[in-house]
Amino acid sequence: MANTSLDAWIDRVRAAGSADNLWGILDEFRTVDWTDEERSKMSHAYMQRLASIVRASAVTGKKAAQAAANDGPVWYEKM
Repeated sequence: MANTSLDAWIDRVRAAGSADNLWGILDEFRTVDWTDEERSKMSHAYMQRLASIVRASAVTGKKAAQAAANDGPVWYEKM
């Protein structure tokens, strides 16, 4: 992505579907010359998106753990 407006970059960050995708966008972003204020705005958008990705994966992990919790007696109960 060429040096476009900061809003376009922030929109890409907000649309990132995974942390890996987010890292790729940031790798591209950091190679362009930006002011400190622009980098600050980007970091806020990045942190918000990363937090939402982490929350979503935590909920998914919790559901998987609950589903796996009722898999029968453990080894010492079988003895």
